[in-house]
Amino acid sequence: MVWQGRGITRNGVVALLLTLALCVPITFAQSEPARAQSISAPVCGAAATQPSTASAALAAQATLCAVNRERAARGLQRLSWQAQLASEAQAYSQQMVAQGFFSHVAPGGMDLHRRNASYMCGRVNWHLGETLAWEAGPQNTPEGVVAAWLGSPPHRKLLLDPSFHDIGVGVASGVPVSDVGVPGSTYAIELGVRGGIRGTAACRASTAR
Repeated sequence: MVWQGRGITRNGVVALLLTLALCVPITFAQSEPARAQSISAPVCGAAATQPSTASAALAAQATLCAVNRERAARGLQRLSWQAQLASEAQAYSQQMVAQGFFSHVAPGGMDLHRRNASYMCGRVNWHLGETLAWEAGPQNTPEGVVAAWLGSPPHRKLLLDPSFHDIGVGVASGVPVSDVGVPGSTYAIELGVRGGIRGTAACRASTAR
């Protein structure tokens, strides 16, 4: 288990970042990241738009696009949108804003593993990662948040991890603290890869929050 956090201050506005990874040994082949290439970067829709003026769904897709743009520039596999991870990411970003906390563990004790139990259901091997951020001010855009993550070594390592295949992104309006003074948003990314089907054995994913 890796649990690391870092605070970054830009222009008097604090962007808070957290990253977490959990795993059970998995046998997927991994390749070393290639050197960054000088490529023409694609435009990622609403990546430069503050989520307060764009829908959460558009902001989430723009965040995915910005992450995949960085991975592709380094010769890494693009991440695929995964509905279970996306649903959890959106719910968790909204929960952090509603309940006023910023952590990989919710006040009721729900952690990354338990929150994503449905994704791991019926699998022998799995690898999960999560990165969180809230941002207020001019950098409150998908590309601004992705840039902040990439500027932090533990977050960069997680987003550029070649072993991950799946991703879900959640973007909620508002931040988990009070008195920021400017509009903000809270982001959650859930990353995963899984393998080794156990069959149809049932598993129960708690929905308590």
